[in-house]
Amino acid sequence: MTRPSSRARLALAFVITLAACSATRDPTGDAPAVDVQATAGGGRLTITNTADTDIVYGARDARVQFIQPQCWAPDVCPRLAPGATAQIPFDEIVGYEASTTEVIISIREYVVDPEEGPMLRGGTELRVKL
Repeated sequence: MTRPSSRARLALAFVITLAACSATRDPTGDAPAVDVQATAGGGRLTITNTADTDIVYGARDARVQFIQPQCWAPDVCPRLAPGATAQIPFDEIVGYEASTTEVIISIREYVVDPEEGPMLRGGTELRVKL
């Protein structure tokens, strides 16, 4: 049996990534109003969920690029309840270095569908200067 070429493996990885991304989208196509407040100071990024629904979030150096959303599945990123606040030390931000001047916070709405269980909808990114 021959092994698939590197192009075939890359194409397969791309298809799997697309399938994973499409499986987490809102079936109605409507993006929810995800609202957060974020500040940076004292070596920490502070995120407050001001929306009326749970969210998941992830933070990365603005220079770090992802092929798919940073928070692509319900159990990949931390969850934050409405009104709750989380703090992320700068050194825990993906790609953070002393030269980092801006971070991107990826935010998605966390919902529990009665038939399909936990899922993510919508999504936005918020840029915060350090």
